[in-house]
Amino acid sequence: MHFDHSTLEFIIEGSNLGTWEWNVQTGETVFNRRWAEIVGYSLEELAPISIETWKELTHPEDLEKAGVKLQAHFRGKAEFYEMELRMRHKDGHWVWVLDRGKVYTRTEAGDPEWVYGSHQDISMQKELEFRLKQSEEKFQKTFITNPAISGLSDIETGCYVEVNPAFYAQLGFEEGEVIGRRATDLLKLDPGFREPALAQMKENGAVYNLETSITRKDGSVMDVLVSANILELQGRKYNFTTAIDISRQKEAERALQKSLEEKELLMREMNHRIKNNLLLVSSLISLECMNSQKDADLGNLKNRIDAIGLIHETLLKDKDLKTVNIRTYIENLLANIFEHFVQYSVTVNNDVEPTEISTDKTIPIGLIVNEIATNAVKHGLQEGDHAVFNIKMASPDEDGMVELRISDNGDPLPDNLDFEHPRSTGLQLIQSLVMQLGGTIQLTRSPHAEYRIYFSL
Repeated sequence: MHFDHSTLEFIIEGSNLGTWEWNVQTGETVFNRRWAEIVGYSLEELAPISIETWKELTHPEDLEKAGVKLQAHFRGKAEFYEMELRMRHKDGHWVWVLDRGKVYTRTEAGDPEWVYGSHQDISMQKELEFRLKQSEEKFQKTFITNPAISGLSDIETGCYVEVNPAFYAQLGFEEGEVIGRRATDLLKLDPGFREPALAQMKENGAVYNLETSITRKDGSVMDVLVSANILELQGRKYNFTTAIDISRQKEAERALQKSLEEKELLMREMNHRIKNNLLLVSSLISLECMNSQKDADLGNLKNRIDAIGLIHETLLKDKDLKTVNIRTYIENLLANIFEHFVQYSVTVNNDVEPTEISTDKTIPIGLIVNEIATNAVKHGLQEGDHAVFNIKMASPDEDGMVELRISDNGDPLPDNLDFEHPRSTGLQLIQSLVMQLGGTIQLTRSPHAEYRIYFSL
C-alpha cells in the first residue's frame, strides 16, 4: 500500500509524536510542531533551531548517556537509537521523553548523515512508575519492620515465597525451613479455617481479624488474629497474610470467663441463702400472727417480705441474675397475695408486657403492687364479694417512660383520705417507693380506686 507524504503527516499527528530530522555532518535539524509543544514552546520561540537546541534542553546526565547510545548506533552496534531522557519544559520542570531514531543515509565514507526520529511524552508513565516504585519500597519496608507475623504465599499452591523477620522470631523457625512450604503443613493451620477464609478472600479480595490458632516450631499453640489480602505481582497472584499474637488476650478472656462463672455460682448461692433467710423470717412472723391480737400489721409485713423473697426465687430459676420478667413476677406475686384471702373470689386481669426489668426496679414495683393489692382486698371489699383486680404496664416508650396502672372494682377511697400526707404505713410506703423509682403517682378515688404511676426504666 502506498502512502503519500500528507498521509504520513496525518499518521504522525494522530500518534501525537514529535519528530526530528538531523544531519549529523552539517548540524542541520528540523523539528515538527509537536516536538516543540512537548517542552512548552512553539517552533518560532525555539528558532534558530539546530542540534544545539536539543542539547540545551536535555538534562546534562541524560545528554551524556544519549551520546553513548547514539555512537553505538552509528557504529552499527545497535539497530536503533532509543533513550528515555529528561528535557527542561518552558515552565522550568522536567519532562520525560522517549527519544528514538535511526540512521537512514550515510556518506560515501560510511559515516552517518541523515538521522530521523521521534519524541514521545512519557511523563505520566514515568510518574506512575515512580509511584509504583515508592509503593513497592514502602511495602517492603513495612513488610520487614512489621512486628506482626507476615508472609507472602502463592495463592494457588499456598507455599510461602517470602516471610518477615517477625515470622522467624515469634514462631521459632530458621531460614530455609519456611520458603516453599504450605502454611497448613508448617503451622498446622486448620484446613477448616483456611479454605473458607481463602474462598472469602477470592470473593471479596481480603479478610480481616479472623481468630484462629497456629503452631510454633516447638509445638506450642499461639492464638492469632489473621488478616489477609490478594496482591498481584508480575502477573501472578499472592496471598499477603499478617497474624497478630493474641494469646495473652485469649488467656485473659478465659480467666475472665472462669471468674464470671465462679461469680455466677456465688451469686446463685447468695440468692439461695437470702431466700432461705427470708423464708425463716416469714415463718416466724406467721407464727407470731397466730398468737398475736395485732396480726393485721404483722400480716402486712409478711406479705412485704414474701414480695422480696419472690424476686430472689425468680432469680434462682433464671440464668440472668440481673433482670426479672416483670409480667411473670407480678403474676406469681398476686397469686401469692390473693391465696391468703380465701373468703374472696378474685379475678386478676394481668395486662403487663413481659419486659425484662432490673432487680433494683423490680423490688419497689413489687412492694407497690403488694400494698395496693392487699389494701384493695382488706379495705375495698365485703366478705363474699367477687373482686376484680386490674394491672397494666406497657413496654417503655421511646423516652424510656413507663405507666403502671392498677385498679379494682371495690369501694371508692374515702374523701377524707389525705393521699399527699398519708398517715397509714401502707400509703406512706407507696409514696416512698414511687420516689425511689424517681417517678410520680396519680390517684383516682371513685367510682373505684385507680393508681397511675409513671417512672423511667
